[in-house]
Amino acid sequence: MSATQASPDLVLSLLFAGHFLADFVFQSRRMVEGKRDHARWLLVHGAEVLLVQSSALLPFLPHARSIGALLFVATTHVAIDALKVRVERRFGRRLAWFVADQLLHVAVLFVAARWMLATEIEVSRFTTHRLVPLAWTVGLYAFNVNGGSAIVSAVLEGLRPGAKAGAAGNRAGRLIGILERMAMLTLVALGEWSALGFILAAKSVARFKELEDREFAEAYLVGTLTSFLVAGASGLLLRALVR
Repeated sequence: MSATQASPDLVLSLLFAGHFLADFVFQSRRMVEGKRDHARWLLVHGAEVLLVQSSALLPFLPHARSIGALLFVATTHVAIDALKVRVERRFGRRLAWFVADQLLHVAVLFVAARWMLATEIEVSRFTTHRLVPLAWTVGLYAFNVNGGSAIVSAVLEGLRPGAKAGAAGNRAGRLIGILERMAMLTLVALGEWSALGFILAAKSVARFKELEDREFAEAYLVGTLTSFLVAGASGLLLRALVR
């Protein structure tokens, strides 16, 4: 089987898949809450990031530079999260801090990818062709698990402090939000636009009685539209990346 040098698409897709899996699937709620109170949880999360990123990257790009890049990613991940914790303690939790946190992580991934690509890492052409779309798909679905929930909660908290607890803070509400984003992402990625209305209709029927409460209805509408926006944007991005 012929080999070629690792491409930027392959390296970035694997790094992003690892990041989204580590931050939004394998990072437990205990870890998220613990980071705000004890520094040891930042180190636990850093170790988890290193493990997940290594599992995503090293089987396909086994190279000394890959190991160095992953150590750099995990170390800076801890530092960025520590900075976010300090900012939230001083200014409160806001959507802006979540966005800034993720942008810093993304910048680190680009630096790590560039450093890895500074030397030749050979991979099979078959691996590159098949793996890139799979990695982007896994990464974007992973982001919509708890990344989408974090965005919805932050928007609701900004709209009305305490609203998120009533509208989407319970376990069933979070699970419904995750499932609706998975379904919508899939439909958008497949171009099945006409089916999107059924998701909103089904969710509204289940909450029909509660929608008589105006305060709840406003929070519900904002949360649902935010969740749909996150999933829809992810679906459009996936269509562009795997085309």
